[in-house]
Amino acid sequence: MFLRTELRRRWRSWLALALILAGRLPDPRRVGEVDISFTVAQARHLRVGDVLRVNVLTPGATPRPVPFTFRVVGIDAAPAEFPPQTGTGTDFVWATPAFYARHHSGLEIYPGGVLRLRHGAAELPAVLREISRLTHGRPPLTYPLATQSANTERSIHLQAVALWLLALLLGVIGMIIIAQLLARQSFLEADDFAVLRVLGISPGQLLATGLVRAAVIGAGGAVAATALAVAVSPLFPVGLARIADPSLGMRADPVVSLAGALATVLVTVACAVPAAWRAAAVPGESAARSAPATILRSG
Repeated sequence: MFLRTELRRRWRSWLALALILAGRLPDPRRVGEVDISFTVAQARHLRVGDVLRVNVLTPGATPRPVPFTFRVVGIDAAPAEFPPQTGTGTDFVWATPAFYARHHSGLEIYPGGVLRLRHGAAELPAVLREISRLTHGRPPLTYPLATQSANTERSIHLQAVALWLLALLLGVIGMIIIAQLLARQSFLEADDFAVLRVLGISPGQLLATGLVRAAVIGAGGAVAATALAVAVSPLFPVGLARIADPSLGMRADPVVSLAGALATVLVTVACAVPAAWRAAAVPGESAARSAPATILRSG
């Protein structure tokens, strides 16, 4: 775990990049307040208002640990705090400028700065060369967030792929069930179609009737699915993505919702085509044999 003690300007510039998940930023005038990364909160089971005890090393050839007690006033998610990371890791405790002013002379301090490059990672080689020149060739410790972010994005991408595979599996199961139900319904109505054919209804009209009914069923399912998706939207995203984007409340993307509803209707109609085709294409002789009995009973 690294205890970061920065000057007021550096402290504010770095924490300006952080997303506060709970609580608030520490008061820069208070020595005993800290903000911690969400990884520290998870590892130590800490919440806002809890007490955090850490040891900080003294400078010199034989450093010794100095215990400090802080009050956790905030939990954040900063760019460098998402696993997996390299270098210093993801566990950060952010102390205040007041703590730095009081204790920096007796502790092992590594001053640092945060740079936001105007043109992104393309300027990184030039910046590193200039830093090396300023340090007269001594290698500085640098942690480019672009490569760190790529590691985090790959981790989130794996979770997204898993959710897509789950959605695909559920979609296939749903298509199988819908196809079976529509086939059963068409089979039960085959006799009625035979009567309608004798009365002059063409096979194309019978097929259209079955497909229209499937479209109505699909539209109802699309409305129900869209309402359900909006209702459960506060539960998503999950995992690291939720920490990066913790906004709660119901959310609906009109374009995605419309596309999903249209796809639901089209898939339902496609599942109904084989059964509706078979039901509408009953041979005329069979229809002629079965229809008169029905007509005589009705007369």
